[in-house]
Amino acid sequence: MSQAAVPSLEPRRRTADEKKRDRAVSKQAAKAAFWRMLRLVYPHRRAMAWGLIFGVGVAFTYAASLAGLLPVMKVVVDEQNLHAILLQRAEHTTGWAAMALTWLAGLFPVADTPGSRMTSLIIVLSALITINLVGNVCRTLSQYLVLYASHRVVMDLRRALYRKALHIPLNQLQGDVASTVSQFLSDVREVFLGVGTFFGKFAREPFKAVSVLAVALWFDARLTIFALTIAPIAVGLLWYFGRIIRKAATRLLQGYGQMLGALEESLQGVDTVKVYGREATERRRLWRLE
Repeated sequence: MSQAAVPSLEPRRRTADEKKRDRAVSKQAAKAAFWRMLRLVYPHRRAMAWGLIFGVGVAFTYAASLAGLLPVMKVVVDEQNLHAILLQRAEHTTGWAAMALTWLAGLFPVADTPGSRMTSLIIVLSALITINLVGNVCRTLSQYLVLYASHRVVMDLRRALYRKALHIPLNQLQGDVASTVSQFLSDVREVFLGVGTFFGKFAREPFKAVSVLAVALWFDARLTIFALTIAPIAVGLLWYFGRIIRKAATRLLQGYGQMLGALEESLQGVDTVKVYGREATERRRLWRLE
């Protein structure tokens, strides 16, 4: 009596060309996905726009808090009179800047005594505390509005995916359920993180960088320009590692879908696995997934 043949549960190994084709994400496809994402954001443009506006407020208050460190150092370290310093700067400027400096000088005591310097320090510290409070309020509102719009975008996307899944042919849906579940879970989560990052940090940090750069140029223009000479090197490093991280994220999503597929196959055919004693083989197959 011939022994029953043990069915092979090993998946077909993909060729190098297939792996390369699966990992390759063309620029045209990436741009198309980006514009589709913007179309999903458009219905929630009001909340997202207010989130961006409050993000700009965060950048300006952050730069103002840094600029406030200079008068503090002038009073504490150099023991100078802020009223006289502001009037000297107003004499070397014209227009609205001179008027603003003259108005600010009137807020500080004229006398150059320890008590006057303490009063000036209290005024500056009170202004810095107020600026930081306003900045934190702007940050909270910005994050709330951006996250609110991002969650609404994700809900719209999941509804669209569910509506499309109901119209997929039955044979295709039965053969690729794991990929569909992966799109509902991991892919949509990555879209949420991408939308939140793009309209949150990515839109807020450039304004913050420009504001800080303006403050640095106001402090010491020559030292700031010298420090900017290393900017191309930093940008190159960020671009290089950004490409590596983007490719790794793509491989992670593909591996996640393959893992769900292998797990689903093992659980659906668990009776066959147990009959032929293939538990160790299935375990090794799951470990070999990329």
